[in-house]
Amino acid sequence: MRGRQAERSRTPTRRQAAEPGFPIAEIAADGSSVITKNPGTGGVVTQDTVTAQLLYEIGEPAYLNPDVIAHLDTATLTDLGEDRVRISGVRGSAPPMTTKVAITGVGGWTNSVILALTGTDLDAKTALVEQFVHRYAEAARGLDAVAVERIGRAQPDPDAQNAGTELLRITVQGTQQAAGRAFSSSVVELALSSYPGLYSLGPPQPGSAFGVYWPPLLDQRMLQHTVHHYDGTTEIMALGNPDGAGGGVVPQAEPALAPSVTAPRGGKARSIAVTGFPR
Repeated sequence: MRGRQAERSRTPTRRQAAEPGFPIAEIAADGSSVITKNPGTGGVVTQDTVTAQLLYEIGEPAYLNPDVIAHLDTATLTDLGEDRVRISGVRGSAPPMTTKVAITGVGGWTNSVILALTGTDLDAKTALVEQFVHRYAEAARGLDAVAVERIGRAQPDPDAQNAGTELLRITVQGTQQAAGRAFSSSVVELALSSYPGLYSLGPPQPGSAFGVYWPPLLDQRMLQHTVHHYDGTTEIMALGNPDGAGGGVVPQAEPALAPSVTAPRGGKARSIAVTGFPR
């Protein structure tokens, strides 16, 4: 249960907001539960905060689970006071024929550099950096994606340098050789030969591997539903009677990288994505 709920009826103190307690669910045999937290810990448990969490990241009131469809619009919430809220009356129906699984893996190597745009003619300075990145992407073998993002808006006639500065974030993805230290080192060379006032917000970095996430659907019968009890024992649960069970793996679309422009490995980048505030 996250602590980002704006609660009007009970505003936590600064200490409570900074040190929220972990939520506890006291589950009864009839399926009802009381949501609470350890006494003396921060945060608040009210009907509003519990409602916000029940509605967090759901597509519709019929919430799909591997073992049941929970109809959240049948829930009754009762505020018992003293950070205790009862949830009762929730009805369920047969689970769907498929269930979502999360597949993750290493997508490649990524690296980024943040440059400062200062002074006048910021559009022209951005265009100059874009040309440099475009040339690097064309020359480097092994880059899959490049993104240039302009962040913030400099104030006209600023009274301090920070107020008159915008940021330019350059991100690349590909092989470790192309997107690693070779990329950040090339940006250091750019700082010595580009627009006046160019500086980086950090030293050149080697980059790191990045992960990709793919949420496919699988037939329920391909999975073994297992309950791990508190005493260390496990129990295999019968699937029951999923509504319309049958079929096989449902193929899903491949996940896309972060907003970017792709180039065939070893080929030439055709264009560079530049995002930011409208000009």
